[in-house]
Amino acid sequence: RFHCQWRHYRYYFNGRNLNTARMQEAADLFVGTRDFRNFCCVDASKASLSFVREVLSCRIETLDGAGSAADPFYVLDMRGTSFLWHQVRCMMAVLLLVGQGRETVDTVRTLLDPDRWPRGRPAYEMASELSLVLHHCEFDPQKLGNWRYAPSPPRLTGYLRLVDQVADHWARLHTRAILCDSLRKELDTSMLLTTPSPDVPDEYARTSWQHLQAIRDSVDRQRA
Repeated sequence: RFHCQWRHYRYYFNGRNLNTARMQEAADLFVGTRDFRNFCCVDASKASLSFVREVLSCRIETLDGAGSAADPFYVLDMRGTSFLWHQVRCMMAVLLLVGQGRETVDTVRTLLDPDRWPRGRPAYEMASELSLVLHHCEFDPQKLGNWRYAPSPPRLTGYLRLVDQVADHWARLHTRAILCDSLRKELDTSMLLTTPSPDVPDEYARTSWQHLQAIRDSVDRQRA
């Protein structure tokens, strides 16, 4: 792993009620050589560890074919030469707070400057590990020497086993998605039967009502 030139991480997330343009503005601040001590978990056994890391790119991209107009899905696509412990999850946690409007873009700028924020990482909850994927690692063949491969039959067997494991994992998650979609349809049916007053004082209730309306409109378009 010490011969790796750069690593490519992808973090998948649902964009409902998120300002992704503002998230991208904050993500742009991560690019370059930065001090990420406020975007990681500190390992006490490595007191002399440097917190400076280089992020080569950090983009928020739309996932075509995933979700719907009411529930779009995105991916944080990031490349860097190396990463600290839980760095990507901590970065994503703050980006989500920015997208929700609970933090500003300037919060990222402040946390990247140890002089402006010398008190250590704030007590925010890390983003879930379930959506994080180490997508690719790039190596310099000249520095690896002779790469050792297993004989062809075991390699093929291992590959087929991996395909089966991925297929099983997909089937389990897809089943859960079908269950959630069924529940959403039931909620949509309930919404058709009950129409609350449009001047609902509670902002959360009004946002939820607007989201259910968007789902109903999406279903109507699909039926048409």
